[in-house]
Amino acid sequence: MSNSPSPNGTDILDGWKNIAAYLGKSVRTAQRWRQESGMPVHRLGAREGENVFAFRSELDSWRRQASGLGGFAASEQDADDRSKAGGPGPGSDGAPRPVRMWLTWGVGSFLLLAALGLAGWNALREPGTQSPNSNPETDRRPARWVVVGDLFHIFNAASEPLWTYRPGPALTTSLYTGHTDPARLPLPDLSRRVSTAVPIPPVFMSDVDGDGRREVLLIAHAQDQVEGSTLHCLDSDGAVRWTFRPQDPLVFGGEDYGLPARLPWVIASEDERGASSIWVASEHNTWFPTWVYRLDPSGKVLGRYGSNGRINKIRFTAAGGGQFVLLGGVNNERKAAAVAIFDIARFGGAAPAETPKYRCDSCTPGQPDHYILFPQTELSRLMGGMPFVAEFAVQPSGDLVVSVEQHRVQLPGDETYALALANYQLNGGFHVHDAEYFAQYVTVHDFYASIGRLDHRFDAAREQAQLWPVLRWNGSGYDRIERPEK
Repeated sequence: MSNSPSPNGTDILDGWKNIAAYLGKSVRTAQRWRQESGMPVHRLGAREGENVFAFRSELDSWRRQASGLGGFAASEQDADDRSKAGGPGPGSDGAPRPVRMWLTWGVGSFLLLAALGLAGWNALREPGTQSPNSNPETDRRPARWVVVGDLFHIFNAASEPLWTYRPGPALTTSLYTGHTDPARLPLPDLSRRVSTAVPIPPVFMSDVDGDGRREVLLIAHAQDQVEGSTLHCLDSDGAVRWTFRPQDPLVFGGEDYGLPARLPWVIASEDERGASSIWVASEHNTWFPTWVYRLDPSGKVLGRYGSNGRINKIRFTAAGGGQFVLLGGVNNERKAAAVAIFDIARFGGAAPAETPKYRCDSCTPGQPDHYILFPQTELSRLMGGMPFVAEFAVQPSGDLVVSVEQHRVQLPGDETYALALANYQLNGGFHVHDAEYFAQYVTVHDFYASIGRLDHRFDAAREQAQLWPVLRWNGSGYDRIERPEK
């Protein structure tokens, strides 16, 4: 088993059957381990039965500790248990192999909503109040979350239930799976070859007001498209502090797109003085266009940026004595991946545009300190797609890697997607001084060559030329960067 935290949507095992299958044991053995050996399994409500769940990461940690004490070595009884459970047997390292994540949450999440939603969650109290099973001595700091039905369920780091919150409208539960547990949000890979995008969750927990307690920022995605999304800020006990819904229409090139309906992500940051900011995006139902707001801890708008394309990534870095916010996404005017870089103190304005259709009419004056576009390669053009910024990674040297996804495909025989990524390296002054392809790009490229969609296999010199030119906005137009900058 892996000891790395799993995404929030894939860390949960619902019911004894799934827990036992993950362990490679029978249900009876799993229940016995919980009763006799303290295996971490949690109840929903006051009754037993199938009304239980567990976190893979906790089971992994518990089993390693138990194995270290010599209590769970492989045995004939273990083999019998595995055959009863119908689950995977142990690998060469003696640890059972996890159930496939896509199977667990392709079917399991639906069962979670149906079985647990009807049988278990109704036993919990109403929004903002403690679970009836809460222990007064329990750590009261919110750390983990799950959405079931129309309720947000908040847990501490030990996965003990703290409280539930019902934001009002019926929720689109599918939008909450596959996100990283906000209490364990990992940093991007610090290698040059950024291979995995870290998703920004719709729920984020942080001490945003400096009172020593952790607030919960959660986005309620309503099923009703007209209702849209609303950001809720709750204190550590589940009481509502404030809510935020954008009231600014998106007007580009004289066309009013109306109020943005969806808030895809929220995150909090601190500046060099320790002051907190809350960052939330709001977008039209298509990729065009998007607002990004900077809010203070009370929900007041401090700055607003209008983008003529979707913003799907935000990160922060220090450079040249300043604190910068990095926004990554797409530019619809040029059909290119886009990075907007702001000194946080000057955040606001709009993405630049050469043609009126893509200029923001409802934005406040101002532009990013740096605005850089990364071109399409033949893979994105081949499939009629548009490249976008998949991830940022700050190197120990202070350099910045911008990973641009050109295309993704599920190759024959694979369960996951292969990502065709191009990585650009920027120095501390945000000048592009290197560009290369991630190894999987070659695999994807040659797959399309093998089925006749491309007329050549990957050629380093030919493909390298497609990474250029990079475009940099100079205040009135784009400078073409044909090769690495000095």
